[in-house]
Amino acid sequence: MLGLGAMRIPSQSRGLSALAAARREVRAAWVPRPPLGAASSRKHNLASPAVPSTAAAVQISAQSRGMLSLSGRGGSGTRFLGTLPGLTAEAAVIPGGSGTKGRSFSSEAPSSSMVKGIDKILIANRGEIAVRVAKTARKLGIKTVAVYSDADARAVHVKECDEAVYVGPSPSIESYLKTDAIIAAMKQTGAQALHPGYGFLSENSAFAERLAAEGLIFIGPGSFAINAMGDKIESKTLAIKAGVSTIPGKLDTIEDESVAVQIAKEIGYPVMIKASAGGGGKGMRVAHNDEEAAEGFRLSKAEAASSFGDDRIFIEKFVDQPRHIEIQIIADSHGNCVYLPERECSIQRRNQKVIEESPSPFIDEKTWRAMGEQAVALAKAVNYQSAGTVEMMVDGDKNFYFLEMNTRLQVEHPVTECVTGLDLVELMIRVAAGQELPVKQEDIKAKGWAMESRIYAEDSLRNFLPSVGVLHRYVPPEDNRDSGDEYVRVDTGVEEGSEISIYYDPMIAKLITYSQTRDAAINKMKAALDEFIVKGVVCNINFVRDVMDNPRFMKGDLTTHFIAQEYPDPGFRGHLLTPFETDELSCIAAMMHMQTAQQDKIFLSTEGSHVAGKQTVGRAALVGVMSPTEIVGEKVRTPLNAADAR
Repeated sequence: MLGLGAMRIPSQSRGLSALAAARREVRAAWVPRPPLGAASSRKHNLASPAVPSTAAAVQISAQSRGMLSLSGRGGSGTRFLGTLPGLTAEAAVIPGGSGTKGRSFSSEAPSSSMVKGIDKILIANRGEIAVRVAKTARKLGIKTVAVYSDADARAVHVKECDEAVYVGPSPSIESYLKTDAIIAAMKQTGAQALHPGYGFLSENSAFAERLAAEGLIFIGPGSFAINAMGDKIESKTLAIKAGVSTIPGKLDTIEDESVAVQIAKEIGYPVMIKASAGGGGKGMRVAHNDEEAAEGFRLSKAEAASSFGDDRIFIEKFVDQPRHIEIQIIADSHGNCVYLPERECSIQRRNQKVIEESPSPFIDEKTWRAMGEQAVALAKAVNYQSAGTVEMMVDGDKNFYFLEMNTRLQVEHPVTECVTGLDLVELMIRVAAGQELPVKQEDIKAKGWAMESRIYAEDSLRNFLPSVGVLHRYVPPEDNRDSGDEYVRVDTGVEEGSEISIYYDPMIAKLITYSQTRDAAINKMKAALDEFIVKGVVCNINFVRDVMDNPRFMKGDLTTHFIAQEYPDPGFRGHLLTPFETDELSCIAAMMHMQTAQQDKIFLSTEGSHVAGKQTVGRAALVGVMSPTEIVGEKVRTPLNAADAR
């Protein structure tokens, strides 16, 4: 194929339609880069990577203009700077020094909170969910406090918040999971409430209980509900008492593999062996016979002990060809609880969701309402107050069975927000402040269709091996969520120059599209994925884009086995071009080959030169503003004028 060697398509893009990779490569050459180190005018410039310690906080009090007062306390290297007239918060450079390792930035402007009792929230998380919570808080006039580790000193979520407090080294066990440091940060900054996001401390009942004892607000459910729903055996027992459909099984704790085999025989193969304290697909095995039951019991017990410190195991019937459907609920302290449109989460890899949508292409209104009513009954059984998600397994006959309840905000919550117009984070904050829900069940119905793709730093062509490194190029599609009946939403916690580290989840972004029909939402997702530019790490855009083209996916014929069935060993190997795509790719390759040849014919240094009195930045810049007719051999026929140069 003519010119293919000249395209220089990044290796991580091989699997996506090479065509889409080529389109992104062309777009990358034309999308301008933001200025290095550019920051929003509303953010403090967190200029010094060497930061004071928790014992050495620097307080900044500032209006947007005028007097900026900086004072330091404790810690070597911190000094009193006095009052600097005319210096804005954005221009402040925080002095570092020997032995200084933490910082706190505090804005003391009058509160304009729209939520009585909460005018400052600490966000005990990082990445895209911390940015997401901060946006809603800002909309409500609530100030925000970020916490960060060494690895996140220059992270986007730190810039998005009004204040930032260092809580420890990069490993999460020494920072984001360090409850003493988190509570100390709340007291230091005067935050009345804490939003945990998802993961980390979001389902830690002891932490929620401690906050309550300290007179601080946990934006989430009470510790009893977290405890009850966090244990799979106890939650299933409560579900049965509440009249919720459950999968047939043995809920008693199983102590040895011979008992496990006997119980599996009584239930009937296939069975699912599960860790009671499990989550995220860990401690789970499917067994089709006695040998697999014995081995699955041993492996699940060992994995549960190492992952959760709890090796209790139970067994239940495995539902063949299941769908994973979940019901979002939101409850307040006034006895109100509503269920929202279902989410289809069947596209999973190793029990981790990859693509979600709302509503489901399979569930009808009668089934949705039956599932929703049972979800509400379960929530009321544990006096649930906040946003939560009841996960269900649904078979081909639309029989549904309770799996578990997640007592936190879900990663995939944006699709529910898109089809309802509700801000779930706002509702969580208002409920935590004691307010009544502003919506009734009869008001809730899905409008349109929303699709979400999780963009991870992982190599789809190498069994989704995680990738780490710096994002040398990062240009997501335009977020135009305010544009009406059809839009793209990008929830992200990174920017160009951010590092995907070994310490945390490799999620780069959540890409959400909304339209009036499922087909339109899928087509919009395809276009958005083709526009998404990520360089510096390998990512899974190629795989997600291929799923969007899968005929079975487009028909809505989904199960949790979709990926295993559609991409069997050796797994995803890339996209097979259609004849039309092959022709289009050939044209793009030829164009890029011609451009490269033109560059080689122009005698300009790569560092730049002067053409017609105008400074260029090198040969590529010159070619970028010239048409092919302007190049003849080694001579420029028509000098560039000022308009061309611009």
